[in-house]
Amino acid sequence: MKAIKATTKKAAAKKPADKTTRKTATKKAELPSKSHSISCDDVTWGKIQVLAKKAGMNVSKYIISKLVK
Repeated sequence: MKAIKATTKKAAAKKPADKTTRKTATKKAELPSKSHSISCDDVTWGKIQVLAKKAGMNVSKYIISKLVK
């Protein structure tokens, strides 16, 4: 019967992470994000999704861009 050698891998040496600037500086610090909701029927929601896609935006950003001018 052959003996099976157990192999172990050495943990890779951790390199110190480069410090990067975070994008949080561009957000408004005084107004933290909150979750909100709206209600509409399926037909209206479908129209909103199509329009948002045509505009190259997600639905939330599309709705906000149309309401807050």
